[in-house]
Amino acid sequence: MELAWTLGCAGSKDQLQIVDVRYPNEWEAGHIDGAIHLPEDYLTERLGELDQARQVITVCPSGRRSQEAVTLLREHGFLAENLDGGLLGWEAEGFPLQTVSGEAGTLVEPEPPIDDRPEEMQHLQASFLDIISRCRSTSVTASRQRTSWRSSSVTA
Repeated sequence: MELAWTLGCAGSKDQLQIVDVRYPNEWEAGHIDGAIHLPEDYLTERLGELDQARQVITVCPSGRRSQEAVTLLREHGFLAENLDGGLLGWEAEGFPLQTVSGEAGTLVEPEPPIDDRPEEMQHLQASFLDIISRCRSTSVTASRQRTSWRSSSVTA
């Protein structure tokens, strides 16, 4: 979503919900005034904090995480758009960020919060990701073998 549209055509912030999906350290260092902080990792469980009757504009530094949030929000019936250029574009256009204490804010590198899930859940996820990785690797190898076999049978 273009900055001009966000600020002009869409109307006031009363008609929009700006949802910042970044990590807490990023939010604390600088965010758009009036934005709602709903980290992407918790968005699904906190959807009830949003008004489905108002448009949602999602933000993060580049737009990658916020685009993933747009997809999720749309799946749950929200009218959602991603801020083109993200907060990097916002800053480049000269628009301000503010800290949690209301001072001038800045963008900082993300620091994912410590994983506070039970150790067995963390282990289960790591095992699951390892299995997926091995399956993808096996699938790619098998695909290459089929392609190689087809190439050799065509040239024979």
